[in-house]
Amino acid sequence: MLPRLQGVISEPAAHGGRRSDAAGRRTTGKLWAGPAGQTSLRQRLAARARERWPQLPGITVRYHGEFAYVVGQLPDGTTVPLCRLRYAGSATSWGFAIYRASHDDYEKSVLPSGYPAGTPQEALDCACGLYLGDTTAWLDPPPPTNQRAHPLVVPSRAAGGYSCSHPAG
Repeated sequence: MLPRLQGVISEPAAHGGRRSDAAGRRTTGKLWAGPAGQTSLRQRLAARARERWPQLPGITVRYHGEFAYVVGQLPDGTTVPLCRLRYAGSATSWGFAIYRASHDDYEKSVLPSGYPAGTPQEALDCACGLYLGDTTAWLDPPPPTNQRAHPLVVPSRAAGGYSCSHPAG
């Protein structure tokens, strides 16, 4: 049984049975990509768990509306709710909410990168770092993939125009 669901921006009754996302767009509350997207997400999380979290012999992902709930299985069979993911526009960008055992709910959270959304693997690492007591998962988050270390276009001083070269260090 899933814990209480939280995070709906507006109640369905307020929009004639429709929900709105954070940007005010109406949504149906269904997961973004159907069975193919669900399989892809599950495979990526399972691969990351095998690679980084050997103390988790299994990961379960359950879907409810627009959310994916990630639960870890410990070697003794105990299940540990870890986090909730919400599709944020691409297969590599998911909103992150940590499971709060003290309240038996999920709260929107920020990943170690400083962003409220990231890859499913980043979300898994963040949650496992907390619940499995390994804070090294938070020390070296991957850099954002949508930003560059330098501008795309740099003004050229000699020509008085623009150049697409890397700025001089």
